[in-house]
Amino acid sequence: MKRRAEEALARLASFPQLNPCPIVEVDLSGEVYYSNPAVERLLPDLTQLDILHPWLSDWESVTDTFMRNENEVIIRDVYVGDICYQQTLHYRLRTHRVRIYGVDITQRKQAESELERSAAELTRSNKDLEQFANVISHDLQVPLRAVVGYISLIESQLHEQLDEQTRQQFEAAIQASARMEQLITDLLALSLVGSQDKPFMDTSLEDVLERALQSIHAIVQDSGAKITSDILPTLRVDAGQLVQLFQNLLGNAMKFCDNPLPEIHISAHQQEDGWLFRVRDNGIGIDQQSRERIFQIFQRLHTRNEYLGSGIGLTICKKIVDRHGGNIWVESQPGEGSTFCFTIKQRRTFLPI
Repeated sequence: MKRRAEEALARLASFPQLNPCPIVEVDLSGEVYYSNPAVERLLPDLTQLDILHPWLSDWESVTDTFMRNENEVIIRDVYVGDICYQQTLHYRLRTHRVRIYGVDITQRKQAESELERSAAELTRSNKDLEQFANVISHDLQVPLRAVVGYISLIESQLHEQLDEQTRQQFEAAIQASARMEQLITDLLALSLVGSQDKPFMDTSLEDVLERALQSIHAIVQDSGAKITSDILPTLRVDAGQLVQLFQNLLGNAMKFCDNPLPEIHISAHQQEDGWLFRVRDNGIGIDQQSRERIFQIFQRLHTRNEYLGSGIGLTICKKIVDRHGGNIWVESQPGEGSTFCFTIKQRRTFLPI
């Protein structure tokens, strides 16, 4: 038993000697009292330079901190040439010396720096994309509105001279231009989901739903839809994007409904890592083969003569849900309505008071 204890002590005593990372013991004046073999290999001039060596940079600030807080441990990064070391400095009150353990974190620092550069580049790219999208939207919509205006003016001036077929052709041209204008607007909205992200803030989803309903009030009134909901939680989200999400889902529920009285219910269920929301309607339903396809851009299940739209709304919904760390899918059968489900991953959740 005694022999094993002596061997264990010997291993502990030799550990700094065997450690491939620099280990140094320094007094408060910056004089090196101990260094392991790794120091001789990686920092060969440390014992000659002492406090003048980069390994002991800003030493006065270090000692001041330890004198004010005698048992404090400091973790800091120092550069020795191109190598970055993360130091753990432990003040030993009994000896009034500081033991310093260093780990080479150069690769991690380079990765962090590259990540920061990529993030900055992404931010710049997003701003460029936002500016580009706004310019393109304006430059396309202005001449398009001019075309619609001239077509309408010509049709009104020649109305009495036109036969029914020609009038229908004028009307078709105006409707096609209106669809093009709506398509441009929807594409702009899609591009801005990723480039105009707002910070996540604690937000009442009751308020979010109320804002969404106000924005589509006229559609609700025209359809006679009955919209109900469970009590909705307060979550850390991008409020503007959640308003847009509810607008699109509720708008689709009313649009794709052949029932004289559209009924829509929104439910919310807390899960282990977030919340599950369901938007259930009594509309026309969706067949199984189309459930994945509807979230892809420009994927339409019906002709424009049957239902208006650009085929972008659900793509926007998916991008919003993706940004909130969740998933979106639909549960449906033709003729039996649809339930659009989406999750929001949430670190902090609150129930309404």
